Amino acid sequence: MNEDRYIKGFNAGYLMQEKDPELFKSLSDNLTIKSEFLEGMKDGGEQYVHDQVDQLKDQHKDDLDPDKMLLDNIPSKEKDRSKDLEK
Repeated sequence: MNEDRYIKGFNAGYLMQEKDPELFKSLSDNLTIKSEFLEGMKDGGEQYVHDQVDQLKDQHKDDLDPDKMLLDNIPSKEKDRSKDLEK
């Protein structure tokens, strides 16, 4: 495997997925030729999607905390009482 071609393809796919996801999907869905560049391009586009998902998870991990979600739905007077009970 020519690693240099794979890396160039990976970077091209990553950027293409970021800038024009429809073009990336159209190209990657219709690829029939196998090459290091094209394999890298497909992997790069997939990596971009994984990176975006991870970034969203990190940004919203507090929103997904069940204890925090429960406390956010309790009126503030009830929150004060729950703090007193914890003491």
